[in-house]
Amino acid sequence: MAAVLLAASVAACAGGQRPRATGPTTTLVTVDRWTPPVLTGGPSTENFCTAVVATYKHMAQLSFAANDKVRKQFLGDYVAEAPTMIASAPPEIAPDAKLYIESVAEILADLQRAGLNGKKISDPQLAQLLLDPKVKAAGSNVIGFVQTNCHYSIGT
Repeated sequence: MAAVLLAASVAACAGGQRPRATGPTTTLVTVDRWTPPVLTGGPSTENFCTAVVATYKHMAQLSFAANDKVRKQFLGDYVAEAPTMIASAPPEIAPDAKLYIESVAEILADLQRAGLNGKKISDPQLAQLLLDPKVKAAGSNVIGFVQTNCHYSIGT
């Protein structure tokens, strides 16, 4: 699931480990300058796609963050953008988007507070949240919706 990949990426990058380059050299991100997109109008597939794709494209750069300060900022970006992603969801995906995105944001916020150390997460049950069948189903639905309607694959 995308959130598990995201959390694993944070954990792998903490402590100075870097992803292995498989292609062209990638510049490390030393400053998080991301600005979320501005949406107009109410919930719609277009607005949801805009918010989700922009956020997940940004999060895909997390493994190139130069240090823990930047990694924490990336996580904060997701947490800050979560309410917008949820509010922009069209009715057919809104309940799943709320459950899944709130769950991911809660985990990322706790991981951020724990200094990117998953072993220090304050709520031990929080780490199990993504294994909850309802959250997993909601995540699968959101990922499928985004792939079909936004033409973007979360987690790849």
